[in-house]
Amino acid sequence: YSLLLVFFFFLMIRRPPRSTLFPYTTLFRSNKVKARIVKLKYTAGYQRLTSRESGTCGLKAGHVVLQPGENIGRHTTAEREEIIIVLKGKGEALIDNSGAVKIQGSSALYIPPHTGHDIKNIGKERLDYIFVTAQSCLF
Repeated sequence: YSLLLVFFFFLMIRRPPRSTLFPYTTLFRSNKVKARIVKLKYTAGYQRLTSRESGTCGLKAGHVVLQPGENIGRHTTAEREEIIIVLKGKGEALIDNSGAVKIQGSSALYIPPHTGHDIKNIGKERLDYIFVTAQSCLF
């Protein structure tokens, strides 16, 4: 009799087949988030590309255009990691505890979490870059 109870116990706790999980796993998926293209604007300033409002969860991205001599302003991304992908122009990244780092078109710069930094255009033409931040797994 106890062997029969053990058999039924394991039969009841086993994982159900995937086909029965299908309706449950799709229940909480949002159909509001769709792949999309964002056209880059080449006017001075900041253009948001992705954010929580646009449907992304932990990823933020933007397009920045700085005129000669302009800077973005010192900031930190707190617990987030950041990568800066320079599309055009020459700049200088002023990074806490690292000093100044030269950046230019066709280059990428990684900035770890909790690192203050500023980006300045030191060239004679506009500095054009994309930044992407994501939640760090380090913290």
